[in-house]
Amino acid sequence: MKKKILTLAVATTGFLLVGPTPAHAAPRPPADPAAQLICATWNTGGWNPVYSCYDRHFDNFWVYDGDADGNSAVVRWRTATGEESGSCRNAGGSGTWKRCAYDLREYKPNGTRNTVHWDEWRYDSAYDSWQLITAPAGSSAT
Repeated sequence: MKKKILTLAVATTGFLLVGPTPAHAAPRPPADPAAQLICATWNTGGWNPVYSCYDRHFDNFWVYDGDADGNSAVVRWRTATGEESGSCRNAGGSGTWKRCAYDLREYKPNGTRNTVHWDEWRYDSAYDSWQLITAPAGSSAT
């Protein structure tokens, strides 16, 4: 009986050690249910220290800090008109979201739809050092 239990325990442990690894899902921001989120597509091999989304309905950027490294997660954005640009910095620490609200121009002077483009960065304030993570991270109509 003891031999059967030991065999079962070893087999179960072996399966747990070599079993399939679950896919790493990107976190989602705690946005309003009416939000129209356009989230960045991450092709960094699974883990990313910065996640970002743009909300077309409310003109919000959401920035997630996914790394406890002391750096801030930042989105730098600009509109297609070139008249509007800025950044949204999450200095709240690892595992947190930061929302930055804007009122972006929806149409270009010629009447066509405006778009916003953004890149993801890490910022180390101690050394005033920037590290580009994903470019371009995303694009959306405003």
